[in-house]
Amino acid sequence: CKDYVLEKRRALVAAGLPAEALAIAIVSTAWGETHAVLLVTTDQGELVMDSLSPWVTPWSALRYRWIMRQAPGQQLVWLTVSGDNGLG
Repeated sequence: CKDYVLEKRRALVAAGLPAEALAIAIVSTAWGETHAVLLVTTDQGELVMDSLSPWVTPWSALRYRWIMRQAPGQQLVWLTVSGDNGLG
């Protein structure tokens, strides 16, 4: 999943999407595995690109436990996510 997230991020930036619109998040899946996903900030909210799904999905529709994420527009700043299902 880490390779998917990094490659997808690289491809989206190369295609012209601003790097500030992208953030990596770490989640725990329903079966308890740590997993990385790519968050894309849009005018319709944050969407998730995930190697476990062929669809781009709103983060609120996924049944993950959100652990941490990069701060919006700040790749080197990581934020702890509070709650079981919200980026807040």
